Amino acid sequence: MAIDFNDGINLSTCDGLNLHVLIPQVRGGPMLWDIIHRIDFKHDDTLAALLAALGAKHKLLPHGYPEYASAVIIELWNTKKGPQIKMKYHRNSNEVGFEDATSAIQGCSLEQGYCSYADFKKRSEPYNPKNITKLCDDVPGNYEKKKRDYVMNRNQEIHWMVENDADKMDPNEKPFNDFSPKFAVPSSNAENELIFLHMIWRHGDRTPKWLCKNDPNNASTWVEGLGQLTPTGMEQQQRLGSLIFNEYAVKQKLISQRYESNQIYFRSTDVNRTLLSAVSNLVGMYFNRPEQIANLDYPSMKGWPNGYVPVAVHTLQTKYDHVG
Repeated sequence: MAIDFNDGINLSTCDGLNLHVLIPQVRGGPMLWDIIHRIDFKHDDTLAALLAALGAKHKLLPHGYPEYASAVIIELWNTKKGPQIKMKYHRNSNEVGFEDATSAIQGCSLEQGYCSYADFKKRSEPYNPKNITKLCDDVPGNYEKKKRDYVMNRNQEIHWMVENDADKMDPNEKPFNDFSPKFAVPSSNAENELIFLHMIWRHGDRTPKWLCKNDPNNASTWVEGLGQLTPTGMEQQQRLGSLIFNEYAVKQKLISQRYESNQIYFRSTDVNRTLLSAVSNLVGMYFNRPEQIANLDYPSMKGWPNGYVPVAVHTLQTKYDHVG
């Protein structure tokens, strides 16, 4: 399948390059090792690439890409046998929970449903991109990036022009705050404590990203614009956010039921539909919760949605975003 080809699945060595490892290293490795680096101290293709790097894509997704609002969760647990990993998967917005997918991680020997963190890190080493800028720049000398040939609406053309004329930011600048497991609130389980998690989810339902020639539905058919999040997509993300809150704030008590900025960090790719998906997800997590306090977490004033707590969503320009 072309989709598997994109993720390096079932490819053999070519010209001395192990494409089965190299492609997941470039596409999914940065995300995987961002998770590992955070433990030590994302688009349909982003999620699919991560699953490919974990060796779990064919087990969880025999065909195609992850559905809208699907999610992968990597949990770090403190147990009597040391740090252990669990992986959970949320298939689509129709599901009301998260399924345990730890057994789908290739190269992990499970014990009582856990993968030891040492095994998880060791099996992930081949996908460590290390210097991702150098790796991505390693292309043939005659390589030229081809401009995509499809119809775009005027707003997207303007956005593309502005993005390409934007001031360059320092690619070495760290976009993250000092966020690590030390901020996590321990669970009430005395034997096994969930102390950290990293969740990656796909955006919600969107309009088509491009139009085929002779398609009777032209750009004006899609009033939101091409490639934009739809109200259905917003609803999908709101439901996912509510599930996250119920699982990790109410049930596991990993995070506070009242939003605290030092416990949680949100990052999105620099695309409208993913940014708005993050905002919609946060509405599901924190909007109108009784734990939020007026005039502390949000202003109590005419015109402000009652109970709406604004939460920052971080991003990078696409050309500097090797994780997304």
